[in-house]
Amino acid sequence: MFDLSFFMVLMSLSMLTKAPKEYICESTAHDGSYSCQPEDFCNDPSVFSVKPNLELADSYDNWIISFNLQCASKADIGLIGSSFFIGWVTLIPLVSPLADKFGRWKLLFAGTVMGMIAWTILLNSSSFAMLIFCMAIHGGTSNMRIAIAMLNTYESMTRAHYVAAFVSTAVFEASCGPLSTLYFMFVSK
Repeated sequence: MFDLSFFMVLMSLSMLTKAPKEYICESTAHDGSYSCQPEDFCNDPSVFSVKPNLELADSYDNWIISFNLQCASKADIGLIGSSFFIGWVTLIPLVSPLADKFGRWKLLFAGTVMGMIAWTILLNSSSFAMLIFCMAIHGGTSNMRIAIAMLNTYESMTRAHYVAAFVSTAVFEASCGPLSTLYFMFVSK
C-alpha cells in the first residue's frame, strides 16, 4: 500500500542534490591545499584534486559528489528531480489501459520488479545518464504501484476502515519527509 522509496527520494532529493559549501583543492599553481569553489576549479586545468569539505554542517556526501556534478549546470542537477516526474507523467495515462488489458495484479508485479531493477542499477551506477534514466523508470513504475495497490486496497475495505486507512496513509506520508531529512542531517554524515 505504501511506496516508501517514492517518498524517501521525493522528500530527500534536496539533500541528495545539495552542493557542498566549500571544497578543498590542490593544484600545480598553489602550494598545498586551499579552499575553493566550483568557479575556481571547473575551468582551471592546474587543479588536480578536488574534495568536498565534509567537516562543515551543510556539506553532504551525496549525488553531487558521487556523480562528479560539481561543475554541472543547474539544469543538469534539476534534471535529476525532474526525470522522476517525467517518468511519472509519461506512464500515468498508460496505467489504466494496461491494467484493463493485462490485469491489475500483473501490472502491480511488473511495476514492482521494474522499480527494484531501476533502483539496483541506480545504486550501483556512476553514470549521470543512467541516474536520469533510472529515476525516470522509477517515477513511471511508482505510479503503477501506488495507483493499483491503493485502488485494490480501498476496494477491499468497508467504508469504516477506509477512513482509518486514508488517515494512516496521510500520517505516514507526512512523516517521511522530516524523518529522511533528519537521517541525512545526522545519521548519514
